[in-house]
Amino acid sequence: MTRRNVTGWRAVLGDTLVLGLVTITIGAVAVLISYRAQNGLPWVSTYRISVDVSDGAKLLKNADVRIGGARVGQVLAIEAQPGRGGGRPYTRLQLALIPGVEPLPADTTAEVRLASVLGGKFLDLVPGEEGGETIPDGGVLALDNALGAVEIEDALLVLRPESRDAIRTTIGELGVA
Repeated sequence: MTRRNVTGWRAVLGDTLVLGLVTITIGAVAVLISYRAQNGLPWVSTYRISVDVSDGAKLLKNADVRIGGARVGQVLAIEAQPGRGGGRPYTRLQLALIPGVEPLPADTTAEVRLASVLGGKFLDLVPGEEGGETIPDGGVLALDNALGAVEIEDALLVLRPESRDAIRTTIGELGVA
């Protein structure tokens, strides 16, 4: 009996070292893409704008951006900005939005809102009137278009001190349970 020499693709596919290296390379590329996907998938175009808000209100990087309750993008960066002309400091949010929402009208309003009772936040955009000026890709939604965020602590201030103390006690007791 004679052994035939295997050549070409059969030789490559029969080599366990080559197969192992190819498998490791494919796995490394998959891990890299999944790691980078937090800021959007590579090679997928996005509509990028900046939004100025008076208070970041504990908003986190990669938080959802929603229009009418539907997720249309995410917050890529949060930057503190000094006040202009002696004004108060503000927060600039860098957003990546899906291309279907572009271009947003310049009178769009933005508000940092509570997503859950556990404190999660999202940015809510309400598009303005169509047909007027729009925000170009890379443009900025002005600070004048931002609505103030309402924190749960602020909302509880409408209650009498006795009611606030009762709620605080109840929450504390529920935490023990």
